[in-house]
Amino acid sequence: MTQKRGLRFIPELEVAFLKSAIECGDNFRTKLALQALCKLFWHGGKLLPQSTNGLENTVLGALSRGNADEKVRRWSLSALAQFGRPEPCWSPVMQAVQNHPHEQQVLSAGIAAAFKLKPALAEMELTRLQFVSPEILAISALQVVKPDKLKALLPKIDVNNASIGTLKLALILVGLNKAPDNLFDPRHANRALVRDLCGHDDDLTSQYAVWATAENPHLSAKDLGIAADTVESRNPDVRSYIYRLYASDREVSALRHEIITVGSADQERRARLGCAIGLRDSWYDGLEDLTLDWLGSEPDDDIRRSLLDHIVRQSDHCDAYQTWSAELYQPRGSNEVERSVMKAAAVQLPISRVFNQIDANNYMGTLFSSGGGQMKGDIKIHIGTAGNVAVAGVGNAEIRGNANVRVPLSPGLLMEISTLLRTAPIVEADREAGLKAVEEVEANATPEKVTGLLGILQRCQTALEAINGAAEHAMSLAGKIALLSAGLGA
Repeated sequence: MTQKRGLRFIPELEVAFLKSAIECGDNFRTKLALQALCKLFWHGGKLLPQSTNGLENTVLGALSRGNADEKVRRWSLSALAQFGRPEPCWSPVMQAVQNHPHEQQVLSAGIAAAFKLKPALAEMELTRLQFVSPEILAISALQVVKPDKLKALLPKIDVNNASIGTLKLALILVGLNKAPDNLFDPRHANRALVRDLCGHDDDLTSQYAVWATAENPHLSAKDLGIAADTVESRNPDVRSYIYRLYASDREVSALRHEIITVGSADQERRARLGCAIGLRDSWYDGLEDLTLDWLGSEPDDDIRRSLLDHIVRQSDHCDAYQTWSAELYQPRGSNEVERSVMKAAAVQLPISRVFNQIDANNYMGTLFSSGGGQMKGDIKIHIGTAGNVAVAGVGNAEIRGNANVRVPLSPGLLMEISTLLRTAPIVEADREAGLKAVEEVEANATPEKVTGLLGILQRCQTALEAINGAAEHAMSLAGKIALLSAGLGA
C-alpha cells in the first residue's frame, strides 16, 4: 500500500514534529526531517494557513545556520520551493545560490526555488550569473515550471556523454515526475533509460536512478535495473534506496518480503534506515512478524522511530500493530521523542483516541500521586454521549486531593477552537455543545472538562471527515484535538 497522491492538509501535530526535528541542530536529523517534509508536498500535501509562517521561519533558519552542511542547504531550498512565500524567501534563496555556486545540488535546488517564488525575475537574474549554465538552469527550473514555459531552453540529455552531475539532476526530474517525455533520448522512453542508469558504474548515478524509481508514481520495483541477487553487493547508499523501493512497492510478492528481510538485517545503519523509511505507508499480511521482531532488536534511534511511525500508521490494518502501539505508547514502553513520533503518526486514525486515553490516565495518575492527594484503583476516563452532549466521567477510582489543578493549554487555543466550531459545517447541537464546553474550560480547565471538550471535538471531526468539501475544517480540528491532548499529557 502506498500513500495516494492528492490534495490533503498536513496535520498540525505532524508539522510541529517536523519543525522540532529541523530545529534540533543535528545535520543528519535535520536532513531527514526536510526530506520527509518535501515528500509530503510531493504527494499532494498542503499546509494549513496557521502552520505556514512558523515552518517557513524554521526552514529559513536551517538554510542559514552556521553549521549547516550541503545536504541541509539543498533540502531547505527544496522545501522552500514547495511552500515558501516570495517576500520572506526570495533574498535568502538568491543568497544561497550566490554563496554556493560549486555545490551543484544546492545550486539546482536554489534555482528551482527562485523560479517557484518569482518566475520572471528568476530567469532574468539567474541568466546573468556566469556559473549558471543554460542546461543547469533549464533542468533545475523544470522541477517547478511546466515544459512549455521553457521551450527555448529545454535540454536533451545525452546519456553517454553527459556529466555525472547532469545525469543526477535529470534523474531528480524523473523522480519528481516532472521530466519531459524522452528527456534522455528521442528514441527511448525515460523509463527504459532510468532502468539502465540503475546499473550505472558510478555509485551516485546508480543511487539517484534507484531513488527516481522509488519516488516516481508510475515506476515500481519491476523497473529496477538491478538483479535482486546482486543487491547485497551494492554500495550501502544504493542498497538503502533499493530497500526503500521494495518496502514501498505496491505489489505483494515473496521477492519483496525477502528484500525487506535482508534490508532489516543489513549491517549498515543507513541501509537499514532506507528500508524502515520505505515501510511508512505499506502493509501486507505477514509483514508484522518481521517488523515487530526488527523493532525489538534495532539499536538505532532514528530507525526505531521510522518503524514506530510505520506501526502506528498501519494500525488500522493489523490487530498486532494496534496492541503494540498502545503498549509502546505507554511511558514505560518508549521515550518522549518516540511518543511524539507515534502521536504525530496517529492523527486522524482511531488509535489516536487510545493515545488520548493513555495521556489522560497518565496525567490523572501524576496529578493525584504528586499533588498532595491520593488515588486508589485505576483511573479511566470514559467519553460517551447523552443526547447530543458529550459526557466525561471517572470510574473505578477514589480521588482525594487538589481538584483545582488546571490543564496547561497553548495561548489562544480555545479561541481558535471556538472560531472553528462557529465556521465548520456541523450540526447545530454539536456546535452549541462545543462552544459551551469551551466556555467551561476557559473558566476552569480541569482534566475532566478538557476531556469532555475532546469528546465533542472528536465527534465533530468524524462528522466533518464524511462531508465533501470539509477536509480543511476536519484537518484543522484534528490539530486542535492533538494540542488539547498534549495539554492533558503535560
